[in-house]
Amino acid sequence: MGNQQTKSDKNSLLNSEETIFVDNSFKSLTTNHDKLKPDALLKSWSNLVDPEFLSFTKESLFGKTETITIKQYIEHYYVVTKGSLYEKSNYINSRIFGNPPGVEGGITPENLLKFVSSVVRSYFIVLDHNKTQEYTSWLNRNVLVNRKDIDNYSQYLLKDLINVQPISMDELENWLHFNPLWLQMWKAIVVFLISQKSVHIPSTAECQPKTLPLCELPPNCNQLKSILDVGKIMFLNDQLPTDFRSKWRLLFNSQIHGESFATFLGKILNKGPTVLIIEDEQKYIFGGFAPHSWNLNPKFVGNDTALLFTLQPTMQSFITSGYNDHYQYLNTSQQTMPNGLGMGGQFEYWGLWLDCEYGLGQSSETCTTFKNYKQLSGQKSFNIRNIEVWGVGEEPEKDDAEGPQRSILDKNLEDKVILDLAGRQMHSEGLRDPDLEE
Repeated sequence: MGNQQTKSDKNSLLNSEETIFVDNSFKSLTTNHDKLKPDALLKSWSNLVDPEFLSFTKESLFGKTETITIKQYIEHYYVVTKGSLYEKSNYINSRIFGNPPGVEGGITPENLLKFVSSVVRSYFIVLDHNKTQEYTSWLNRNVLVNRKDIDNYSQYLLKDLINVQPISMDELENWLHFNPLWLQMWKAIVVFLISQKSVHIPSTAECQPKTLPLCELPPNCNQLKSILDVGKIMFLNDQLPTDFRSKWRLLFNSQIHGESFATFLGKILNKGPTVLIIEDEQKYIFGGFAPHSWNLNPKFVGNDTALLFTLQPTMQSFITSGYNDHYQYLNTSQQTMPNGLGMGGQFEYWGLWLDCEYGLGQSSETCTTFKNYKQLSGQKSFNIRNIEVWGVGEEPEKDDAEGPQRSILDKNLEDKVILDLAGRQMHSEGLRDPDLEE
């Protein structure tokens, strides 16, 4: 009796539009519109999602029974799309992994990783079916999906539970709380499957989580030789402040623009927040998010939203520790100070350093600027194989850029940097209007 009341309560939480939406899906999968069999579900959904995810879904819906009713079908939809974190964690425990309701101890990190990975893999399949503008903007530029990176991303998601044996309901609920994007993926998949025979998706069910930014390339650059793939981009975008997740603008790519520190600086100065990505000769891929426009400055700049990260061989991110404010440094043609670009640490002991002699870099064993930091590169001193820099979000207005370009002498940044690196000054540098000086 109590169980029926619970189901009734759940049904009442679906509005009429949602009820029709789910009911139509159920009827499309059945022959008599009364009972749904596993074979019918598997046949209809087998080419739409990852096989392992479909196996988990079948288990959650049917368990050891041979058929389910519309109420059980609605319950599955309700919990995934509208349920509380408490309801979701209990559903994963009892329906996904088959543990008795309220009984803990049956979820291991290994089993949970399989489920989490199946959701992420299925989400990319759904993205491919839906062909969102953001997703296709990368695929059309030859940036593809890498299965290994999807699995690496799933391992990153579970980093805080990987050594917890077994996983309690409180720990699982807490994990769900701190991974809302994964929950949105799960919801997007379920809505996609339910909508297969529907011409209208209720507004409350629409779910297109912004996992990817729009890719914007410079003029006359249609194809991109990138060290990134879609999985790496999704991971990085999720690490950025929300305001910078909608669009990525390619500023520099060493395979396109060449291997020159002057060209590199000329492309990234005064462009707003950026993501810097390096591949070393050991094929480690790593970098940093710089929240402040890059400008030549003898002092550290930036703020505590800066971060460092690794993408290959593993995915990790390192947020600021609060120990110091050594977020961003960029300088050239100095005799008493380092010449190059740095993030984190201190002179000679950088979290990430790119020397003004193009091709040389450093990532120290420790860096107090970033929490739980680990050396990014394969070796402390590394040789650069490739570099990419992306401006994130909209390009700043000239007047709003750090170090505004108010004089004609501030243009042609690339030429000016070349002279700076050579230790020479533009002859017109001393002729600027005193009123325009800082």
